[in-house]
Amino acid sequence: MRFPSPRLVGYAAMATTVPYLALKVAWIAGVPVGVSDPALMRQPAMLAANIITAGLELVAMAIALAFARDWGRRLPAWLLLPPMWVGTGLLTPIAVSMPIIAGYALLTGVPVFGGRGLAPWVFAVVYGGFTAEASLLFTAFAGHARRRWGPLLRARVAAVPAGATAAAQRPLTVGTALLAGVTAAVHLYWALGGTVALSAAAPRGFPGRLIDSVHAVAALAGAAGLLVLVLRWRPAAATWRPLTAAWVGAAVTFSWGLWSLPASLTGSGPGGPALVVLGFGKILTGVLLGVVGTVVLAERSAAADRVGA
Repeated sequence: MRFPSPRLVGYAAMATTVPYLALKVAWIAGVPVGVSDPALMRQPAMLAANIITAGLELVAMAIALAFARDWGRRLPAWLLLPPMWVGTGLLTPIAVSMPIIAGYALLTGVPVFGGRGLAPWVFAVVYGGFTAEASLLFTAFAGHARRRWGPLLRARVAAVPAGATAAAQRPLTVGTALLAGVTAAVHLYWALGGTVALSAAAPRGFPGRLIDSVHAVAALAGAAGLLVLVLRWRPAAATWRPLTAAWVGAAVTFSWGLWSLPASLTGSGPGGPALVVLGFGKILTGVLLGVVGTVVLAERSAAADRVGA
């Protein structure tokens, strides 16, 4: 598979962050562009949220720049991969669901954007930008990973002997998969229109149900990918396939669990004890998927280096 110019894709990904950053800078500075209720942006919680999200977008811009330049391949993996992992988790549900939601709005005439004190065009700029950013950033990351770790990613799942921690990985992976299954079951129940005592909210509309479906699929994909890697269910598969599923599923589960938990704890969003438990459970599931996956890759990389030596 041929990848487009890393510089072109990286710089394009950087460009997609500019509209969102411009909005955030304006709001932080007190300029109510696109805001029908200027007092909304002066609330301490909203100001803090704007500062945090602007910071996240600056991190995304820096990562895109690293993918665009040759020096990015010399950066240590521990510096580059964690923010990219979190970014993958935050952006994937948006990139998958927003084009479908926009198409649904156009076909049905049902307004799905607007409200919450913001003009409809703000949602188009923000979520359209996120969708473009995700597509370009993920493409740039795939090219970076291919150039940097290509042999490891192309190796068959069973081509590298199991590592020293394989015996511990197996039960931990199965337990984590069960946790991911619980997360997926809750989101799937919501996606099918169910309400649960853990949320005071009414049944979701189409956008919410679609996003719940994405979260359910992501949790299951993360568990399945890790099971394939650790239990070697498909020994002939190239490592990058289950690794991609594990990476995305773990990232989505962790990132959105972490993002939603403060709102559940403070009451600024849907709350209740069970939602708090779910948030902590998603964080734990994502961390376990990520840690076990990292150990598996580290052992596979070390084994491949020994074979190469």
